[in-house]
Amino acid sequence: MRAFLTTLATLSVAAALPNFAGSYNDDLAGHRQFGIEVGTHFKKEIHERIAQNEVMQKIILPYIAEGGASYHLMKQLEDSHKSRYPLFYAEIEGMSQGCNISTEELFAMNLKQEVVMLMNETDSNEQCSDYSMIHTICHNEDSEKSDVGKTGFFNITFSGKNFMAYTYFGDLPSGAFGFTPGNVAFTLNRVSPATGSKTGYGRGFISRDLLTAKSWDDAMSILRTPMIGGHNYQLLNMKNGDVAVVEVGHDRGTVHDIPSNSGTPFFHANHYLLLDIPQVIDTDSLARVNRAKQMPVPKTIPEALSVLGDQFNKSYPIFHDTVSHSSGDATGLWTLQTVTFEWSTKGTTMTVYEGNPKLNKVIMTISAN
Repeated sequence: MRAFLTTLATLSVAAALPNFAGSYNDDLAGHRQFGIEVGTHFKKEIHERIAQNEVMQKIILPYIAEGGASYHLMKQLEDSHKSRYPLFYAEIEGMSQGCNISTEELFAMNLKQEVVMLMNETDSNEQCSDYSMIHTICHNEDSEKSDVGKTGFFNITFSGKNFMAYTYFGDLPSGAFGFTPGNVAFTLNRVSPATGSKTGYGRGFISRDLLTAKSWDDAMSILRTPMIGGHNYQLLNMKNGDVAVVEVGHDRGTVHDIPSNSGTPFFHANHYLLLDIPQVIDTDSLARVNRAKQMPVPKTIPEALSVLGDQFNKSYPIFHDTVSHSSGDATGLWTLQTVTFEWSTKGTTMTVYEGNPKLNKVIMTISAN
């Protein structure tokens, strides 16, 4: 095991955050070993996360059990993902071994949204908000209560190729944000196409693939992978400061560029704003977008963080915490972390905040030079 983030970045931490670091061979055995160590280290958290997740317990697990209505669907999805992404599937097999949960169950957890979509069931939890600006991405990572305390920062090297990823324990890195060996930083937002496609791939596997991107062009190529559902990506080119907002649905996508010398800040929540595709739009996502429109367009990071920390709408605030829940927050969501990626000619800095980002309490900075 190596010291956390010694290769990719310079790290300063003001408060302890869960982290995991390791170096492995970039082959099946290496990726499986990575999974084994993650599963062993976070066994308790992975078990709790699955046991406390209502969608897993009430919808997915009963359906995918042998003899269940979606058993054959899951086998088809497993086969297609194992064929296209053998190394990432090996990571799930390793986690399964390490935490003593079946590979099938962990695979289903990594395709939770897609499985629910293909089963024509409903999973209404919307997650995450972003403000993209010149040289900068600002992100709220939101999730349900079962994920609170079950995430951490991963600093992983495969045969000399290093990535950093904020990761949900039991999931492939990263369903949230991170940066790649090819100098691309990214954040992720859930979106919900109206239907799913069995011939596509899960967003968790594609975002895991994004962590292998060797360049900006390579990252964009990865995002062209056909999806079962869809996803929204914010990308920052750590070489020149260009920012792009990308929306993907099935085999279609669109890119909104915020070049390094110009561009209007762009707020994104959990529905398509650019791609014309049938979709399910949640009240919470609409409320966050509408509230952002009511506020001044930010010109600085503190101004963007003021938007991400906003709780004016008591039922559907942008930032979720004990304050919002005591004031009538109807979403069931919690903001796990707020993060910013900022480019300058000296390099890119990732800053992580504790609590409401309006308070500007920094707990981690990473400078990638």
